[in-house]
Amino acid sequence: MDIEIWYNNSTIRRMHGMFRSWTKLESGPITVKHGTPDWNYITNHVHPFSGGHWYVNELRTIAKINGKYIFLDGTDRPRMCANSHLVPFSLVIKFQFNPSHGFYAHAASPVVPFTYELSIYDMPFIQELRELRNEVIRSKKFTTSLYWAGIFVNHPTRDCIRSLNNTKLGSCKKYSYKEYMRAMATTQVGIAVPGCGDFCHRDIEQAAIGTPYLRKTFINATRNPRLPNVHYYTIEKEGIQFGQLLDHYINYFEPNGELRNFTPEEWDMHCEISNNSMKWFDENSSPEGSFKVFCQILEENNII
Repeated sequence: MDIEIWYNNSTIRRMHGMFRSWTKLESGPITVKHGTPDWNYITNHVHPFSGGHWYVNELRTIAKINGKYIFLDGTDRPRMCANSHLVPFSLVIKFQFNPSHGFYAHAASPVVPFTYELSIYDMPFIQELRELRNEVIRSKKFTTSLYWAGIFVNHPTRDCIRSLNNTKLGSCKKYSYKEYMRAMATTQVGIAVPGCGDFCHRDIEQAAIGTPYLRKTFINATRNPRLPNVHYYTIEKEGIQFGQLLDHYINYFEPNGELRNFTPEEWDMHCEISNNSMKWFDENSSPEGSFKVFCQILEENNII
């Protein structure tokens, strides 16, 4: 199987980080390049919204496999799938797949969920963090009870973190990537909140290193689902705002300002969520796992 993937300057950086990680696998051959495929084929088709032609920066990432074009869409917007009878793709693979978007059901091209990616693919460092996490779990010497760091985008769930009266959350301090990941590896529980899409980096980073974390139940889907209280702790209660629930969990995991002393049953669940998350990452978002899922999708849709 010969796979060629093209990306351009507007391609989401973490996406081509994943694709480049595939080139190091023995499963190839796969070629990843910066540039454009046969854009005469692509741009000869009318853009379904503007009435003009497709622009390279709108398409972001294209794969050509056995002469068929695949659109790899990392955005949280469904519009690329609308009126897809005008779009010359054999398949659309989405990293942020929201099953409630009605565009997918009416698209002429199949639109399927994929997975989500690490912000940086440094697998030796991920292994180092897993070992650090194992040591912290063995000793139960966590540096914090709850940890979140990130930027405040215009999203209500992140705004409520900003408003929480807790110095361990909502920090805008600038960390290096390695400092930030080590802090996540040594906290008792992490937090993930939506950003520009339902998935955020923390979902996959914490899954990769085995840090159980809190989040709202997923809206967006992956090919192999991440399940509440199996792969992460759920924050969900009808009629209660996200910020109120976060306050509740802060008091739960940090009673009287101290680390929670888990009961044996709670600790077993905590460790099980950690192991389930790492297993999910290995099978879906690691270089080997994501490439295997990618090939399964291609086989099911008669691309290969």
